[in-house]
Amino acid sequence: CGLGDVYKRQPWYVVVNDIAVDDAGNRWFPNWDARDSTGIICSPAQNDTSWVVFYQQDGISVDYMQRMFVYEDHVYICTRNMGILDYKHNWTLNDKKDDQVTLYTSKDHHLSDDWVWCVNVDKDGTLWAGTSKGLDRFDPDFERFRAVLLPDPLGLQVNDITVDERNNKW
Repeated sequence: CGLGDVYKRQPWYVVVNDIAVDDAGNRWFPNWDARDSTGIICSPAQNDTSWVVFYQQDGISVDYMQRMFVYEDHVYICTRNMGILDYKHNWTLNDKKDDQVTLYTSKDHHLSDDWVWCVNVDKDGTLWAGTSKGLDRFDPDFERFRAVLLPDPLGLQVNDITVDERNNKW
């Protein structure tokens, strides 16, 4: 009996494949392909016994969440074939009325590919995305991503992005 068999028989089966912690200490968990529309679960820093759940009707419209990255009041979700979902909660976890959701895709925002492996934000506040087809940098003036040429002999797929103290990207 493989994981796929268990998953098909148990619709409540939860797959959490990443954990992100924001500057306030809130812990964020993506729920891979949730059958009950539970997209993201947050454990607030000030209360270890409560959970804030973000559902599809709250704007979490992606199923295959690979990784998460939190920066200020943004939760960036890297997806398989759906781009990047940016959930901006405006520091009000329990008040979802003021939240903003943006789905960045190759079609609408010029990502190199919609299969996104990672995101990071550098010291200047620039959003970077690693996709199956290259590295992208977000240009806020035009609300789009711009491809970054990688040196030879690096391949196209970018699995991780790290920013060091001198703002170098690795």
